Amino acid sequence: PKQIEQAAAASDDGMVRLFDMAGRTPIMGWPSHAKAAACSICFGPDQNSIFSLGSDGKLVEWSLHSLRTKLWSADVSRIWGRGGDAVSSSQASARMVLPQLALDLQGRNLLTTSPNCSTPLVRLGSNKSNVVSVLEGHSGAVTAVDWHPNLSRCLTGSADNSVRVTTFDS
Repeated sequence: PKQIEQAAAASDDGMVRLFDMAGRTPIMGWPSHAKAAACSICFGPDQNSIFSLGSDGKLVEWSLHSLRTKLWSADVSRIWGRGGDAVSSSQASARMVLPQLALDLQGRNLLTTSPNCSTPLVRLGSNKSNVVSVLEGHSGAVTAVDWHPNLSRCLTGSADNSVRVTTFDS
């Protein structure tokens, strides 16, 4: 079968849309968060799913084979505050935290930014995925998250002008 190079976009109208990059055409779209903006998305590790983070505080994995099918959902609104809306940091009130997702290379762990001083770590599994830990240590909003490409380490950046490196047991 022909491999399609895809891109995905999240939008304020709550839609997630897929595009064929070679043909520069839309492939499909679906409403991802009821009455809420789709703030950030990333492809799953096998390219068969998409994760979306909505302003409703929901983190959802969507199947790319069965449109509008949720594979699982987690409520991260306690991290994002009421309704999941991005709020400004007390230390950097002029800056707004943009929702971002970061999936590790093995596709087992997902991080999200947070307007608080901590960020949720979601452990992904075939039947069950949930928030297993909250990484703490910053004194300002977590504004950036990423994973090391080869090691079990993640980086978090904060409005407190610090970067933290967290190492996990393999």
